[in-house]
Amino acid sequence: MKKGNNSKMAVLGLLCHKPMTGYDIKKTIQQSTGMFWSESYGQIYPTLKKLTREGLAVVEQSKKRGTASKTVYAPTAKGRNTIKTWLAQPAKTNIIRSETLLKIFFGGQADLRTTQMHIEQELADSRQVLAMLTSAEKMLAQRSNGQRNLTDFHFKLTIAYGKKSLAAAVHWCEESLRKCSEWEKSEGNNR
Repeated sequence: MKKGNNSKMAVLGLLCHKPMTGYDIKKTIQQSTGMFWSESYGQIYPTLKKLTREGLAVVEQSKKRGTASKTVYAPTAKGRNTIKTWLAQPAKTNIIRSETLLKIFFGGQADLRTTQMHIEQELADSRQVLAMLTSAEKMLAQRSNGQRNLTDFHFKLTIAYGKKSLAAAVHWCEESLRKCSEWEKSEGNNR
């Protein structure tokens, strides 16, 4: 699959859940896939136009309210088949891209306090997203009310992955801060 097709599949996949505007897609990403997949408005709107050109989505409705227009996109049968085909293909190797880890890797060129600041921010961010996922998990449980739903089942699988990953990140941050503190103490003793 060509580079950039994952953005196309992310947007198309969301449309397969329900018709949406570009704004709705961005908001849904922030509340759902944002922990592992993000798209900007600068990616979403051109992708929607491309999906429409390729016959994978259609404009379901376009309403004008004052000066603002609301364009809702929906997948076509071809779009739904494209998602099914994409889902059947093996995923490419996932590579973690973390600016925090990159800065920590090169942290020896700065000072320990800078590294601790990055780890503290990572810890705060991880705890915040972990809390959001816990809320999303509870909301899904209430929504399903004990009923089996394949879509919600898949949402729950990704939430579980996110929670375990974030719990590991929190553990790593706490341990790393402790190690930084120990390093700082040992350096003070060596002076």
